[in-house]
Amino acid sequence: MAKIEVLSQRRIFSPAPTRVGKFDLVVLYRVGGDPTSTFFVTIPEEEVSDGRIQQEIRQAEAKRLPTTPLTFDI
Repeated sequence: MAKIEVLSQRRIFSPAPTRVGKFDLVVLYRVGGDPTSTFFVTIPEEEVSDGRIQQEIRQAEAKRLPTTPLTFDI
């Protein structure tokens, strides 16, 4: 497993049309200490907890990383 560092958390107005007037939390995180591997997740403010932040980051990383590498010859 990669080491995850949560760099910052920012409260923003939710861009979702169904959440007009509500806030989301944007969590900026780094993977493995590499400054070029910095990503973010967005969580509805009323659902924020340390466990939920970890869950969202795990889900984002699972989607971002392919399970099998793409290999081909040219």
